[in-house]
Amino acid sequence: KNQHYWANDPRNPENRLPYIDVIETLIIPDESTRLAGLRSGKLASITTVSQPLADGLIRTNPELKYKSYRWDGDSMSFNMTLPFWQDIRVRKAMQLALDNDSVVENYYNGFADATPFGVVGPAVLGFHIPFDEWPADLQAEYGYDPVEAERLLDEAGLPRGADGIRFKATYDICPQWIGMDVDHAQLTKAYYAAVGIDLEINVLERGTFLERVFAHTYEGLTWARRGRDYIPAYYLRIMAGCDQRWNFPGTCDPVFDAILDKADAATTLDEYKKFTIEADMYYIKQHWTIMAPYRNVFTFWQPWLGGFSGERNLFNAASAQGQFTRTWIEQDLKKEMGD
Repeated sequence: KNQHYWANDPRNPENRLPYIDVIETLIIPDESTRLAGLRSGKLASITTVSQPLADGLIRTNPELKYKSYRWDGDSMSFNMTLPFWQDIRVRKAMQLALDNDSVVENYYNGFADATPFGVVGPAVLGFHIPFDEWPADLQAEYGYDPVEAERLLDEAGLPRGADGIRFKATYDICPQWIGMDVDHAQLTKAYYAAVGIDLEINVLERGTFLERVFAHTYEGLTWARRGRDYIPAYYLRIMAGCDQRWNFPGTCDPVFDAILDKADAATTLDEYKKFTIEADMYYIKQHWTIMAPYRNVFTFWQPWLGGFSGERNLFNAASAQGQFTRTWIEQDLKKEMGD
């Protein structure tokens, strides 16, 4: 605590911030240890709790407070440096083969969002085109239509073999990276099997995974990021621009890059918005990545953590503890609960 900190609490203007003397942030990789710490009152709050674990906490510890929010999903990138994925009919078919709405309802129990996004997320107002404003034919390309998926694969010259398989593909994932979900990958595998695609799931440790992704040596599919609420044209560039390290699909499309060049050269906000939206819609239409649901994760906290409502941060990712300057401990309640 900085005794000379200048700010007062905007909700309680008579109070000088911060309230808490010391904050300890513990890194506890083991999920069961984290949950036990929260249940026993040794931890005031834990974040990024997956929906299945959250269900258990809500059931066994109804006194805990919680909030859910949209987290990363398990969208997938094609390795666009490989000739096989150059046929957009194949890429469209692999999107149409997934029933994301059913996954949200039956796997995530409603705690996820199947709404298709481009790279730009819905919170970047003025730069994001909502799905219901997309052209009808583009909306259809992001729906669930296994019959159309099979037709496109036939048209692309990928018929079923005697064993019912059209082709095999690999999917490199890493649970240590953004919590990629192996069980969701198995659901994806089942959907693809229904249209004749044999998906092999490679579960890799973090170092190997990132090495393969950055070098584009993965053979088929890997993780993708879509719908991010971040600086729009900049994020479009690093996610899909030529020779960008975080460009997981490895795309190098001169049309896409030229649109972003116009955004960078814009002299008015309206021009910047226009070209950013154009670039994002171009990305969406190219199907360089496969859209999967954005799952929710949960923050849980003790009822004696006053002034806290589950905020991830008040400022930005670099100051993720900012909300705790406005948080206090309800000591009487904490003592009453035996924590």
